[in-house]
Amino acid sequence: MSKGPPPPPPDPVMELCGSSPVTCLAFGEVTFADKKSTFFSGHQDGKILCWNIKSQRILTHLESHSETVLWVASPKENILITQGREGFLKIWAAEQSNWKKLGTISTAAYIFCNSSLLSLADYYLVSVPAEESGTISVHRILSDFTVDGGQTPQKLIPTSQKELGMCMKMCSFLFKSSVQRLLVAYESGSLLLWDMLRSVILSKLKAHSDSVMCLDICSTKDQGVFRAFSGSVDTDLKSWLITDDTLTQDQFVSITNPGLSSLASRRDGRIVASGGWDGSCRMFTTAKLRPLVVLSHHKESVQCVAFSAENRLAAGSKDGYITMWDVYVDK
Repeated sequence: MSKGPPPPPPDPVMELCGSSPVTCLAFGEVTFADKKSTFFSGHQDGKILCWNIKSQRILTHLESHSETVLWVASPKENILITQGREGFLKIWAAEQSNWKKLGTISTAAYIFCNSSLLSLADYYLVSVPAEESGTISVHRILSDFTVDGGQTPQKLIPTSQKELGMCMKMCSFLFKSSVQRLLVAYESGSLLLWDMLRSVILSKLKAHSDSVMCLDICSTKDQGVFRAFSGSVDTDLKSWLITDDTLTQDQFVSITNPGLSSLASRRDGRIVASGGWDGSCRMFTTAKLRPLVVLSHHKESVQCVAFSAENRLAAGSKDGYITMWDVYVDK
C-alpha cells in the first residue's frame, strides 16, 4: 500500500522583524528591570537587538558597532561579547537598563571572519582574526569578563599566509576535555587545525575550491572524535572528522541551489542546519548528511542559523527577518 507524499514542512512558530539585514544570532539571558531577554540578533547597521521570546518583542537594543556585527555570544547571564566589522571586539555587561562596556580587543577590520570563545576552568580564551592576513590572535578574558592586560596575546601565524589568504571562519573546542584546539577556514578553501597552546598546525587539508563561507563543529558519540562541517559558494555541504589531531574527509551532500552562508550543529550532535543564498534552511543528519527537511520562508539569503538549548532553530536573513522553527524538537 502506498504511503503517499510526505507531509509539507512546517511553518515557523514566530517571525521577528529586525532593524536591518540580520548577520548573526545567539541565545542567552540578559535581565533589564526584571524583564529577561533570551535571544540576541546582530545586524548590518551595527546594532544588537535583545529579544524577549515569550512576548516576541525587542526588550532593548545595544548600539554596539559602527559597522556590521559579525559575531555575538552570551557566555553567561547578563554578559554579551560582540564583534564588529570596523575592527573591534567588545565585552558588555547589563546594568539596570543600560550597558556597561567591560573591555575592547582590536581585530582585523573589513573582513568576514567571526571570533570564537572557549570556556576554561578559571578564564576564557577568545580567538580573533588579527590584522596580519591569515593570522589569529588569542586573548585571555578573566572570570569577571575583563581582558587580561598582563597577558601577551598569542599569535597563530601560518607559514604560507599568501597561499591561504584571509581567515574566513573559525571554531575553538576542547579536545579530550582539556586540550585547546582551533579549526580555521581560509580564503583559499583550506582548513587548518591548530594547537592553541603551542601555536602549531596539527593538520591541514583543502576543503573547497573557493573560499569557505561557513563552518561549525560538534562532538560525536565516539570519545575524542569531532565532526566539522563546511560550505562554500557551490552546492556542496561537507563534513570532516577530527581524530587524533588529524583532519580527514567524512561525508558530502549536494543541495539544489548554490551558496551556503551559515551552519549550526544541534547541541546533541545529531542534526546540522544550513542557511543558503536561496533563502532556505536545510537540516541534515550529522553522521551521514542525510537530508531531513527544507524550510523555505525567507525572501533573501539566510545569513545565520543557531540552535537554542531546547533545540529550537533560529534563522536570520538578509531580508531583515528572523524566523523560529520547532523542527525535530524533543517535546
